[in-house]
Formats: sequence, structure tokens, C-alpha cells
Amino acid sequence: MIHPPLKEASFLRQVVPLPRYLAASLGLLMVGLAVVDVLLLQSNVRLTASLRNRAESMQPQVGRIVPPLEGLSEQGTPLIVAFGAHDRQTLLLVFSPACSFCDLAWPHWQTIVKDLDERKTRVVYANVSDKLPGGFSGAHQLEGRLVFASVAPQSRAAYNLSLTPAAILIDAEGQIRKVWLGTKEEHYQEMACALHVHYRGSRCQN
Repeated sequence: MIHPPLKEASFLRQVVPLPRYLAASLGLLMVGLAVVDVLLLQSNVRLTASLRNRAESMQPQVGRIVPPLEGLSEQGTPLIVAFGAHDRQTLLLVFSPACSFCDLAWPHWQTIVKDLDERKTRVVYANVSDKLPGGFSGAHQLEGRLVFASVAPQSRAAYNLSLTPAAILIDAEGQIRKVWLGTKEEHYQEMACALHVHYRGSRCQN
């Protein structure tokens, strides 16, 4: 016995329109979500800019004329590094004994300083933590070097010495010419070129 095909239920053939109030609500919801997306995007842009500005404000500023660097030696005696009285530029290496990234920077700094012509460039080391641990200088080949065991608060503020490790190149007149923050390999390459020393096959542009 052959059964006739079942008729498709009438409700399956019909498109039930949404109530007007529901359609209007969905439309408003979509508009609201679009507005929220735009506001979130704007907020993200402002936050990114704010973080960038804050980071820049925490680091030494290229072009700034800095006052003499003041602080204390490892023996507790006052130290002052002034500018304008000689023709040598100054390489200021800023560190903290508690900074793990500084541990990575030390071998690179030592390699560059070893070949430096100190008749043209004065090397100064500045600790920006509370104190310098005993034996630190010996472990980092700083004997006979100009080392600030601590930096005076007014100098830290004037130089923006907040981030470590940092290498700052200051000309003879006290103007910051270059700043290298962190441990990027290209920073050491740039530093070597600026100081005219050989570093791991660096190729400097004249």
C-alpha cells in the first residue's frame, strides 16, 4: 500500500515576523554594542599613549642639559661629576645590584669599555639602589673606576634615573646625546659605533 506524501506542516512554511518591540530592541542592542566597541577602542588608544608617555617620562631625555652628577663613593665620600671643564664625553652606566637584566648587560658593557679610548670618553658607573653590596665592585671589574655607590636624589630626578640597565652618552658640555635602555643586542652595536670601538663584528656607518 502506497501512502500519499505527508503534507508539510503549515507552520514550517511560514515566516513568523518578530514583534515590533522585539525588533526595535535588537536594533538598539546592536547600536549599543557598536558604540561600546568604539568607546573601548578609543580607551585603548588613550591608555597606550598614556603608557608610552609615562615610559618616556621615566627615562633620560636626549637633548637635555644635565647638571653635575652628585652622590657618594663606596667609601662614603662625596662624588661629583661635572661637565664643561674638559673635552671628554661621558659614558654613564646605570645599574642596580638587584636588577636581573643588569646581570645580562654587564658582560657587554665590559667588552665595550675594555676597548674604549678613555682620553676621549670618561666612564662613570651609577648604582640607583639603596646601597652597593660588599664585593660587588670586585665581581664586576670596577676597581679603580669612578663608581657612585649611591646617587643623590636631586641627581636621580634631574637625569631621570629610574630604569635599569641604562647607558647614557653625555657630551663634554653636559648634553645627553644617546640613551640605550635594556639588553637588546642592537643597542650594544649602536653604543660601540657611537664610541668608536669594535664589538662583535659591528659594522658602523660613517
